[in-house]
Amino acid sequence: RKQCPFDTAPIQVDVDALPINLAMLQLVDEVSTVPALATYSELVPRGLEQHDGPVDDPLSVAIEEAKQKEAQRLKSLLGEAEYEHFERMWERLEELAQLLRPGSGSSAPSQLLSRPIHRKLVSFVQCQPLEAEGRARTMRTARSVGERVCTELLLLQQNPHSLVNDLWSALRGRGCQFLGPVLQEKTLRLVLLALRHGDPLQRKVLVSFVVQRLEREFPSISKTNVGHVIQLLYRASCFNITKKTGEEVSQLALKEELRNYEALRREHDTQVVQIGMDAGLRISPEYYSHLLYGSETNKRPHMQSIIDKLTTADYFRQSTEELVITSRKSDPAEAEEMVKLRTYFVLLASINPNPEVKDYSMEQTASAVDAVVRVTFPLVKHPKYKAWVEQHKKFGSGGKKSKSGGSR
Repeated sequence: RKQCPFDTAPIQVDVDALPINLAMLQLVDEVSTVPALATYSELVPRGLEQHDGPVDDPLSVAIEEAKQKEAQRLKSLLGEAEYEHFERMWERLEELAQLLRPGSGSSAPSQLLSRPIHRKLVSFVQCQPLEAEGRARTMRTARSVGERVCTELLLLQQNPHSLVNDLWSALRGRGCQFLGPVLQEKTLRLVLLALRHGDPLQRKVLVSFVVQRLEREFPSISKTNVGHVIQLLYRASCFNITKKTGEEVSQLALKEELRNYEALRREHDTQVVQIGMDAGLRISPEYYSHLLYGSETNKRPHMQSIIDKLTTADYFRQSTEELVITSRKSDPAEAEEMVKLRTYFVLLASINPNPEVKDYSMEQTASAVDAVVRVTFPLVKHPKYKAWVEQHKKFGSGGKKSKSGGSR
């Protein structure tokens, strides 16, 4: 039995039996720079489908012969029926790879994608569906791509200005408040300063402590503002609540694991995202980073991890239904397009994301890859998408220093 020399994992399919990944090859400008492909360098200068010469020229003939020979080998390995599904799947993967082709300027295919979609597609075209593990990985990645495409289509339906107002309104409706990136951070650090040793304080005492230290730099700060920030931490379960014997007023003490700024801030940000989700708001991690930290700091990975943690297994299915409902309120033609895409989103949402599930047929895998193509290209061709991608890349790249922004 063959095993990997590094982790002793069993090798199910000999590497020599695996087909050339033409989807990945399309991303290589010069195959001659890859020594391992020397035998194919004369056949695949920029991908087999890229050659524009006459049908009967020597290169075209050689390409066709190589493809037929490879097809016969795979048919004998897989069988006629399985090969048909495999061939359809590879063709679809090559289509997706076109979106990843590098180039200069904003018109390059890879520049038309958001960073999350780009990363997921890179993982997708690397999958090897000839193996059972590769098919399982293809299915999970297909689901992940589909979920992100659905989310971005939803984000395109929203007005960013009303989205921000809706978020602040949702916070206020729960007795909470966001004071702007700078002022919110200073408030949280002062709460940490007052409670860092674990000694409990009454809420009104804690509020007074914070206000006294902020009012010189921020004259408009009020006890109500600070009280609403503390309420946000209260909702996030950041405090141990105690009452002294004979007293009716409770006291607040920070939980031991939250007595550092990074941990406290994460709980704070998680609560903001949770309130946004409860209000039915779809906000990208780039935009959350921009709103909560300003344009100078890129906290996209931090916000993405929080969103991932709060996302339920049913999120994808709910997003699909929400997308159809939301699109009906806009352009009728777009609503019709979203109804067509719903079938493919439902298929992708039905894939089990559990990595332990590996029993997928070639037909199931081909259908999932086809569904990814069906939903991804309409997103990329959406008239609002290019401007949306450019805007969100600005949010994630840093920029001018953000001011406090006043109270929200």
